[in-house]
Order: sequence, then C-alpha cells, then structure tokens
Amino acid sequence: RVAGRFDDLGVRPGPGWPGVEGLDGSVDASEKGGAITLKTREVLLDAPTVFSVPLAFDTIDGQVAWTLAKNRLEVKATSLTFANRDLAGNLGGTYQRDPGSPGVIDVNASLARLDPQVMGRYLPLVIEPDAREWLDRSLLGGRLTGARFKGKGALAQFPWPGGKNGQFSVQAQLD
Repeated sequence: RVAGRFDDLGVRPGPGWPGVEGLDGSVDASEKGGAITLKTREVLLDAPTVFSVPLAFDTIDGQVAWTLAKNRLEVKATSLTFANRDLAGNLGGTYQRDPGSPGVIDVNASLARLDPQVMGRYLPLVIEPDAREWLDRSLLGGRLTGARFKGKGALAQFPWPGGKNGQFSVQAQLD
C-alpha cells in the first residue's frame, strides 16, 4: 500500500501510461486500485499514443480513482479541471480496458474557452490525421467560448459511424 503527498512528480511515458512532469497532489493506492487528488500548477503531459505533442497546462485539479481486477483496468475522473493559455475546461467520466483492447470510454467534457488556431494539438490521435491537419490549416481566427463533448463506446470502433455501438457529439459556440 502507498499513501502520501507528492510535489513536482515526474514520470516518463511507458507502455500503457502517459508521462508527466510537475504533478502536485496526494495518492492512496494498493495493488487493487487507488485514488489520486491533483492540485497542480505548471504541468507537462506527454501521452505519445494519445496526442501528437506533449501538452503544457498552467493548472490541473481534480480526482482520479482506479481499480484493477482480473487484468481489467477501470479509471474514473471526477471533475478534472484544466487550463492553459489556449483553453480552459473540465472532464469527467470513465475508461475501462481489458487486455488486448484499446478500451471503452464514457466521458463528458466542456470547454469554457479554446483558441481554434491551436485546436489540432489537443485532438487525440484516434481522429484521422487528415481531419487534424485540415483543422490546423483552416481555423485562422475566432474564439470558442463554450463547448460540450460526449464520447461513449468502444475505442476500437471509434468514431462510431451512424451512432452504432457508441456516441460522439460536439456542441460549440464560436465568436
């Protein structure tokens, strides 16, 4: 069992987990699961299997809990808030992964603001490269002043064409 506080924690990315630099918070964990509470300033997230570049954040706050049973990982994020010069928002939901599967998500997120000119760097790699490149080239100005995202389903079947086996929706307000 591990329990305690951490300041400026760094972890290199590895198979199945992201790298981070600058995490502050507390942890309570065992071989069956645990919870982490974050109250972080100036953190770098390096998830090369999820995002095309490492992402820097001014703040990340919230709680994440996980369980591991019979090689099944389940992660639950409760009101994880984040902000940097490009965006501010929050995320909540679950991620489940069985061996040999990219996993299943049920995630809701909202953004209070986003600079559309840098949107591509925040899009996960499961979104086709052509779509990410088009956004990078096409969005030349403006401001996103509110957005809601919903993703629910097996990631192996994303983007869930026709709403079969999953749901992906985006509602946004642009100025």
